[in-house]
Amino acid sequence: MAKSKSKSSRRSTTSKAGARPAGQTDAFERIATALESLAPQRPTLPDLTAADAFVWHPDGRLAPVARVNRVEM
Repeated sequence: MAKSKSKSSRRSTTSKAGARPAGQTDAFERIATALESLAPQRPTLPDLTAADAFVWHPDGRLAPVARVNRVEM
């Protein structure tokens, strides 16, 4: 049977303050940058004051209606 190491004999990869070594921080930053470049861009929010009516498209955007055909009541 293999003996497990006690907590006092294990080495920590972080300092007491919780800071990461410089090389590890650089790797995390590169990973975060790569993930952000793969993520879809946030759609721009429509200007709700641009028109009186909007059409919802299945791709998740609102398009303003230029001329609304109004029916008098």
